[in-house]
Amino acid sequence: MAVDTAIILAAGQGNRLLPLTRTTPKSLIPIAETTPIDHLLQTLASQGIEYVVIVIGYLGGAIRRRIGIHYRGLQVTCVENPLYEYTDNIASLWYAQGFFYSDILLLEADVFMEEEIVHDLIVCPHRNAMVIDRFNPEFMSGTIVFVNSDGMVDRMILDWERDQVLSNAYKTVNAYKLSFDFLNRQLIPRLNLYFNYGPTENSYEILIRDLLAEGAVKFAPVLTGHHQWVDIDTPKDLHRALQMFSAGSKLIEIK
Repeated sequence: MAVDTAIILAAGQGNRLLPLTRTTPKSLIPIAETTPIDHLLQTLASQGIEYVVIVIGYLGGAIRRRIGIHYRGLQVTCVENPLYEYTDNIASLWYAQGFFYSDILLLEADVFMEEEIVHDLIVCPHRNAMVIDRFNPEFMSGTIVFVNSDGMVDRMILDWERDQVLSNAYKTVNAYKLSFDFLNRQLIPRLNLYFNYGPTENSYEILIRDLLAEGAVKFAPVLTGHHQWVDIDTPKDLHRALQMFSAGSKLIEIK
């Protein structure tokens, strides 16, 4: 099944980037000649995606005004997450579930990555896939995963669960392809189960971690290889992005 829909999570407050994010959502922070969300949307349009759902929250009006309902041929819908102040991005996923009517891409608006990474995710023959990179503790943090002898991702450890650095670990890049079957038979029921107990501060990756642990799903790994990416959460991340993707870079070429 061809993927034609992307869900982009863009509701976060970006507190670690204050004061830059006091008046600007972090997905609209200028990087060279573009912004993270502009570059992501440009990439999706170039890869044949037709429909984009952006979950907004903090300063969401700025994103809505910049992107509109049509962007470079994309049909864009903005969905409000009114709980963005009290929850992590699992709430954004919950508010987006009404758009899980086909296989989708699940992406985050603050990840700046080369177009080829998204291309490789889309063309991966497996309907459930995730982008990963070799874990480097010098400049990476967050969720890690492991690839089994069959070449599939079958285990995930969240940042707060990790008590040691493991040499065979991979870092998630917050970019997933999720099948309609997995969404409706596994992810949505688990998502609703979490919300039956009220809003939660967990990331949506806790759902994927649990389903992997139960053997309910396996993901094909899509390695970044030599292609570059930055998850922009801190001033250090932003500095790396500005160095990596400077003006004139192939990455930020306006098409």
